Amino acid sequence: MPSSPHPHLRHTAPMFEKRDLAGRPVNSSALRGGVWIVDFFAAYCAPCHDRFAVLRAVSQEAAVVGVSVDEDIASAVAQVRRFALPFFVIHDPAHVLAGKFRVATLPMTFVIDATNCVAWVADARVAREQFGAGLRQNIAAAVKTT
Repeated sequence: MPSSPHPHLRHTAPMFEKRDLAGRPVNSSALRGGVWIVDFFAAYCAPCHDRFAVLRAVSQEAAVVGVSVDEDIASAVAQVRRFALPFFVIHDPAHVLAGKFRVATLPMTFVIDATNCVAWVADARVAREQFGAGLRQNIAAAVKTT
C-alpha cells in the first residue's frame, strides 16, 4: 500500500518528550532503533476508532504512541478505556505535537523506521479495509531496512 502524500515522508520524524495519560514518560529518542508508530485521533472521529483494533494488534510488533487531540482529557481517558488501548496515549489538546507532525486531517498514522525516518503515512483517505494490510506491510518493510 503506497503512502499518503505528506511533507515528513522519507524525512526524519519530529522529536518529542511528553507524558502519557498514566504519567509515564514517552520520549521519541528512546524509541529510535526500532520500528514505531504514531497515531493521531479524537473522540469525535469515527474512522479513528476503526483503526484501534489494528493498532492494538500491531502493538505486539512495534511500539505504538497514540495522540489524542481532544480538548478535554476526560475524552482521551474514555477512549483508552472504551477501546482497551494497550499502548502509550498522549493528550495533545493544544495540537503542539500534531503541529510538529503536520497533521492536517484525522485519522493520521505514521510508521517510523529504526533510523527515525517516516516510512509510511496513512491519512483519512486510507480506507479501513486498506489500513490493516498497509500498516502491517509497511512495518515489515521498515523492519527489513534496519
